[in-house]
Amino acid sequence: MSRVRLIPVAAQRRVPWKNGLGVTREVAVSPEDADVGERFRWRVSLATVERSCPFSEFHGYERTLLLLSGDGLALDFGEAAPPRTLTAPLEPCTFQGEWRTTCRLVGGPVEDLNVMTDRTRAAATVEVVRAAVARDLDGEALVVVAAQGGARVTVAGQAHALAAGDALRVDGRPGVVDLAPEGALVLAVFSGR
Repeated sequence: MSRVRLIPVAAQRRVPWKNGLGVTREVAVSPEDADVGERFRWRVSLATVERSCPFSEFHGYERTLLLLSGDGLALDFGEAAPPRTLTAPLEPCTFQGEWRTTCRLVGGPVEDLNVMTDRTRAAATVEVVRAAVARDLDGEALVVVAAQGGARVTVAGQAHALAAGDALRVDGRPGVVDLAPEGALVLAVFSGR
C-alpha cells in the first residue's frame, strides 16, 4: 500500500547549504529526519542561486540539476568533465557530487531543482512531463514537483491538486499515476540498490 502526501511550498523546510553559501528549500528527503550533513539516501530540493559560487560537495552522491527560472548558469566541473551551460529550463544535467563544481550565473539569480541519490543505496530516474499522460511507475518512492504552473496528479484513484512549487510524495510502489500538468512537472522515481 502506498502512502501519498501533498507537500505544499509552505511545508518545505529551508535548509542551509552544506557549504554555508545559500539556502535550499527541501522538498523531500529519505529518511525523513535526515540532516544535510548526514548520509541521506535521496533528496529533492529547490534552491535560489543569487551569485556565482562553488557548489557544496556531496561525496558518493549522484546529482541531477534542472534550471527552473532565470537566465542560466555555467557549471565548471574542473578536470572531472567538460563544462556545461544550462540556459533552457528543465534540461537535466547529471554529475557526481564529489566533483569540485563551481557555477557562474549567466545573468541574475536562478532557481534550480536538485535530485541527489547516495549511489551505494539508491538510484533515481528524473523525467520532465509537459502533457497529460498516465504512467505505470515502479520503484520504492516517487516525488512529483509542479515545476511550472499547477497540476493535477492522480494516484490510486485519488486526485491531488498542486500549485506551482508544490510537490507530491508517494512512498511505496506508485503504480499507475495520471499526470495533468498546466505547464511542466518533474518526476523523480527512486529505487533501492
